[in-house]
Amino acid sequence: FTLNAGAYVSLALDSEFRQASGLSLLASDGSILVEGTNAAHLAAWIGPTAIPSTGTYRATVEGTAGRYTLVVVENGQFEIESNNGAQEARYIGQHGRVLGAVDDATGADHFLVGLARGDGLTIETPTPFAGPFEFQNSLDPAIELYDPSGQLVHLETGSAPDGKNAVLHHFAEHYGPYRIRIFSEQSAGEYLLVSDVLARSVDKDGGGL
Repeated sequence: FTLNAGAYVSLALDSEFRQASGLSLLASDGSILVEGTNAAHLAAWIGPTAIPSTGTYRATVEGTAGRYTLVVVENGQFEIESNNGAQEARYIGQHGRVLGAVDDATGADHFLVGLARGDGLTIETPTPFAGPFEFQNSLDPAIELYDPSGQLVHLETGSAPDGKNAVLHHFAEHYGPYRIRIFSEQSAGEYLLVSDVLARSVDKDGGGL
């Protein structure tokens, strides 16, 4: 696969009975850029890795014979547990892209995003794999947003145009880490967390516009 300099890439490997367990990302010259590590619910994974130069990169999978699934995400990452409590929340950056899942066993997922007073935040939870000829994904996701003091400041359910997914818009009143909680209103399944921070504008006197 071809990647551009400055992008970052994440990989996730799963296989029957964990038969495939070795995962590596190879640079354009064939050298190993990074090797995968074990993760909950996966045979191996490679977290967000910065791409040093534009070129063709390869992933290698090793293990005993058997079927496996390899997912490669550009400029995104995987929610691989455990982030099911407020104390385990994971930072996702100013433009977060996370492929995750919620079910009865793992519960809600928690993420953190840093905001300054006056920053705008948009969060969406489109559900993948819900189209024709794809496996069924009946997840009905909801979003809660907590301010740095732990106070719930926003809740969205079914606010997207499709009436199922959620879209949240919020302007920060405080500086610090805001916590995003993704949970299921109905059923279990996969979601894509799309989070974008719009930095506040500042006038010539230093005040926010």
